[in-house]
This record gives sequence, C-alpha cells and structure tokens, in this order.
Amino acid sequence: MELFNDHARLAPRQALDALEHAAGTLVEQGEGLLALPLLSILESLVSGLCRSPRRSLRARVVRMDALRQAGLLSQAVSV
Repeated sequence: MELFNDHARLAPRQALDALEHAAGTLVEQGEGLLALPLLSILESLVSGLCRSPRRSLRARVVRMDALRQAGLLSQAVSV
C-alpha cells in the first residue's frame, strides 16, 4: 500500500512537517522517550521519501537529543 499515492490523504511534505513539529515539541518539553517513535518514522520517511540531507540531519540531531534525555547516552553517541 502506498501511503501517499491517494491525494485525499495528507501530502508527504505536510506529514513530514507534522512529525518533525510533534517530535521537536516533545523533546523541547523534556519528553525525549515519547519522541523516539515519531523520530524513527520521520527518519524512515525522510530517507525514503524526500531524500533531503538537511531534513535527515535535523531529524538525527533531534533524535540524539531525545536519546540523551531518555538516558540512552551510548545510543546517542552512535547516531
């Protein structure tokens, strides 16, 4: 099933923007552990859908901060 082929659904750029905003807000509020699933989805979509190095880098930086907040320092270092 292609998630973004149906034009009645959320446009890919809007989905990426929403995921990035939600994950960033959670991290800013100190809820890094809750942001990790959203960041995984975001990174997967960014790498496969738009292939934007800038967006990919932003997602990785936010994931690194989320991992740090969650106390997963060894994973944060390996990002």
